[in-house]
Amino acid sequence: MKLRRLHINSMPGVDDGYGVEFEDGLTVVEGPNEAGKSTLARAVRALLWPDTRAKGYVSVSAVFEDSEGLVSVEREGPRVRWTREGEEIAPPAIPDEHLAHSFFIGAEELIDIQALHGKDVAAAIRKQMAGGFDLEAVRELFPDPARSHPARKAVSAYQAADRKAREEEGRQEGIAHEAEQLEALQAKVRQGHGAIREARFVQAALRLTAKQGALEVQAALLAELPTELASLGTDALERLDQRLEEQEGKGQQKVKLVRDLERVQSDAAKCGLAQPVEARTLAILDDKASILRETQRKLEAATLNHAKSVSSHSNARQAVGGREGVDLDLGDGSEWFELLRQRAEVESECGATENLLKHLVQRGAAPELPREELEEGVRNLRLWLRAGLRSAPDTATGTDAFKKRCVGLAALSLVTAAVLFTLGLPYWALALGLGVGLVVPAAFLRSREAVGESGDLRARAQAEYPQSLDPPTAWEETIVQDCLNRLTQSLAEWLTFEEFERERSSLRNQLQGLEERAQQQDEERQELAQRIGADTDLPHAEMMTFARGLDRLAQAELALADAASESEQLQAQVDEQLANLGKALDAEGEAAPAEVPDAKPAVERLKQRSEALARARDAEERIGRDMARVQEDAQNIAGYIAQIYESAGLETGDRSGLAHLVNNSLPVYLEVSAKCRSLESSVAEAQGDLAGAPAEIARMAPEELEEHAVTLEARAETLEGLQQRAAQITERISFTMNADSQRELLAQRRDALEALSVCHDDGLDHLAGRFLMGRVTDRHKRDHEPLVLQNARKMFAKFTHQDYELEVARGGEGSFMARNNRRAVSLTPAQLSTGTRAQLLLAARLAFVETNQAKSPLPIFMDEALDHSDAERFSAIAASLGEVTQDGRQVIYLTNDATDAGLMERALVADGHPAPHRIDLGQVRGMGSQPMAATDLELAPIAVVPSPESMSSAEFGALIQVPALELTRGPAAQHVFYLLEDNLESLHTLLASHVDTVGQWQSVLRNDATLALKVQQGMSTAPTLEKRGLLLDAFCQAWVVGRGLPVSLEVLLGCGCLSDRWHEPLSAIAAGLDGNGTLFIEALRSKRDERSKGLQAKFIDELESSLQVSGHVTEAPMLDKDEVQRRVLLSDAAQGVDTQGVTGLVKRWWAHAQRGTSTNG
Repeated sequence: MKLRRLHINSMPGVDDGYGVEFEDGLTVVEGPNEAGKSTLARAVRALLWPDTRAKGYVSVSAVFEDSEGLVSVEREGPRVRWTREGEEIAPPAIPDEHLAHSFFIGAEELIDIQALHGKDVAAAIRKQMAGGFDLEAVRELFPDPARSHPARKAVSAYQAADRKAREEEGRQEGIAHEAEQLEALQAKVRQGHGAIREARFVQAALRLTAKQGALEVQAALLAELPTELASLGTDALERLDQRLEEQEGKGQQKVKLVRDLERVQSDAAKCGLAQPVEARTLAILDDKASILRETQRKLEAATLNHAKSVSSHSNARQAVGGREGVDLDLGDGSEWFELLRQRAEVESECGATENLLKHLVQRGAAPELPREELEEGVRNLRLWLRAGLRSAPDTATGTDAFKKRCVGLAALSLVTAAVLFTLGLPYWALALGLGVGLVVPAAFLRSREAVGESGDLRARAQAEYPQSLDPPTAWEETIVQDCLNRLTQSLAEWLTFEEFERERSSLRNQLQGLEERAQQQDEERQELAQRIGADTDLPHAEMMTFARGLDRLAQAELALADAASESEQLQAQVDEQLANLGKALDAEGEAAPAEVPDAKPAVERLKQRSEALARARDAEERIGRDMARVQEDAQNIAGYIAQIYESAGLETGDRSGLAHLVNNSLPVYLEVSAKCRSLESSVAEAQGDLAGAPAEIARMAPEELEEHAVTLEARAETLEGLQQRAAQITERISFTMNADSQRELLAQRRDALEALSVCHDDGLDHLAGRFLMGRVTDRHKRDHEPLVLQNARKMFAKFTHQDYELEVARGGEGSFMARNNRRAVSLTPAQLSTGTRAQLLLAARLAFVETNQAKSPLPIFMDEALDHSDAERFSAIAASLGEVTQDGRQVIYLTNDATDAGLMERALVADGHPAPHRIDLGQVRGMGSQPMAATDLELAPIAVVPSPESMSSAEFGALIQVPALELTRGPAAQHVFYLLEDNLESLHTLLASHVDTVGQWQSVLRNDATLALKVQQGMSTAPTLEKRGLLLDAFCQAWVVGRGLPVSLEVLLGCGCLSDRWHEPLSAIAAGLDGNGTLFIEALRSKRDERSKGLQAKFIDELESSLQVSGHVTEAPMLDKDEVQRRVLLSDAAQGVDTQGVTGLVKRWWAHAQRGTSTNG
């Protein structure tokens, strides 16, 4: 149906109604933003698919034309009404609603990677192509030899073995040849050493001659200068000025010292002492004052203690005074109390011993397994393990370390057990058992060192293992070690049980002794109670209380007598010490203290006066010394100043004369004298170097010496290289005579070749299977390829000037793929540029709509769908849209850019289609804009390929700037110039159609039969262009042998041995090496590039093997021109083609490949 008229009364965003009329073919609706262009498409969609949920109220109407005439449709809100000539009819046949978006193509959905647009079309194509067979799955039953890990591994192993064998053969042949030259080399080395020795003498003679001449010149200059300059230095003026400043400073110091002396003498007179008190006397006085103060403190403490003793004695007497009729002896009370205390201690000790014995009895269960058999089992298991250790000497260090740890832990455990036993804690036995358990393996390890290496120890240990014990489940080191650990634990339990048993016996004996001691104490208590008159029937607690009271009373009486005696003695000492201190202070000129608190301050006052006098006397003495030193320094400075003038031959004070000598004459003298000394040293050194030189060298003139030195230097320059070469030859000869590596390498290569032969046979079978299934798959796709896929591929190829072709992604979930004909790789939409991705999906949409809706075609709305296309592709897409309208379909293109209408008109007219109908929606809605004709627009001109008339192929190639022939990139990437170098008119036809690579030409063969036929018919020489492309493919395959294909991201992705994180950084490294596979592998192994850090060596080996199988890394020799030509002539592409024509193409391509540069120089 064709849309003739559309009227919008009301829609969201449109308040004022407007109508538009449409014509056949392509209509461009242009207008500014907010003009309502997209609203036209939404209105048509709301009429055709009313179930589509539109936001807001919709009131629109339209007139369509079908095969029966005009038909009208109106929509008011949700109700839709179709009429023909005023009568209501049923809605016409319209595609289902899920296909509605196929007729409305917008820029947003074409560039949205995440959207599902295009997947429904791809799914429909896959459904049409399904023929009941999964040919891809059948093809995958034959593994690709290039991706087979065993094959890559076998190839890598053989190449490595072959390389080593050939290297060894070449090395031995080279060594044999070098051995013949060794004697001559050694003679040359001896000659070189002689030349070096003679050259050193010649150089010494040259130096001596030069230095002697220079020395004579400098000595003459030195003799002309004053001799007094020898004693002057460059700093004479500075030293003179410095001494003058020092002389003035010394005078100022002398004045200051006189004033300081007067002040110090005044301070000494104020002290009131004739001489300072000796430090020893002051120390004695201070000690006496301190002793006096300490004695006074003790007196005060003794007085307080006496008062307390009086109170304590009174309380103690009252505490025992309540017992009548008992004559108590205080001495017996102490003995009574001590006896009762010892009895209480015995009872407490008996209780603790009984509790510990009870605890040990509860933990005393004997182990189930016999001890003797456990010891025998442990000994045999350790013997078995020791036999394994003696077979591995490198474990000795670990055994020694383990033995040291066992001994250390055992000692620590035994010490811990001793501490716990001393403290009376119950866990000492466990620590003891652990220590004994650790001593056993240490002793075993020590004894193992003395065992000999002879005999089958393991077999003997298995045979002698006790039958009553469970043997290890398997005689392996880990299992045997576990069994040994279990038996060792059981044996440690036996040791613990025996230790517990000894401890229980000791505790029983100790408890029996305590009971006997308690009985003896009871008898002593009865006897003592009768002696002192105590009631033996009293409870033990009351008897203890009475005994304590008697003891405290006796102690109180003793303390009272001691306190009274101490107070009296201390008072007498205080009086005596205060009197003695007063006499000593008075003798030194200080008043005696009247009270004890005044003693210390008196001593301090005397000490301060003495120190002040001593400081004054010291200062007076120091000032005297300083004055003498200042006087002496002043005299020395005056003498030094006079010496400076005298050494210069000047009168004292003539500073201007001294300045003249220092500034003018002295620098010259110093420079000349320094040169003389240096030259004298050089002359002596040269004379020393000439010692032992031949007599003829000493007689040579300087000119003869120089000529002879050049000759000797030429001989000596080759010495180092000769020495290294002779040493290397000698070393290689010695190594070769002592080694037998060639036979081993040949055997390794033979084994690797046998393994490779097996993989080769399997690979041939798999290749044959894959080849046949590939042919079957291609034939199946060609025979069952649906029309929609053909149209989509042709459209996309035309949109992109044959740069890309459309493919359907494998699997049930993918959308379309784009095959890059220049690079021969397939890319997902996400890998394409925004414009190319939009053109891919646009071609699929248009082909789908065109193929499936041919009977009743609906208009196609395109809303700024070409915004992301450049001018050339825009023109190609516009021409394709013109072809779509030839079948009667309307295409309505919506845009806000008037340039689009001009580009569209120019492209359609140039392709022979009528100009598009233009609607200015801004003018329709009264927005004031005016339509612009194509002639009013400034459009960039379309590039035109120059004609090759009257040009040679080289001239035309330079004009169009043909790139170099890079065969490692494959035939698809090569310029078509190399196929049509002898048919420039056909070349011009392809270039005018934007086809400039072989891959694009192959796409033309599949998608544009008209252009392909035109090119083929325009060729004047055989073979055909299709055959030439196949021959170039065969030439590329032969050319890359021995050169290696370039390594790229696609190659690394296909290797299958790298994780995803390595693809990008490693492809960047390969790109920096121009894709050279050999250099790429070397860079990875050297770890020079930070981007390859962390890649393990095994993955590098696998990658190298994969690249070797795929031909990107190869050690095969490069084919020469004749071999390449032979292989091309034997290829399938050359069948049915004139041999002379094929040979001419091969020679031309070989010349271009050898040149390796573009034809434009």
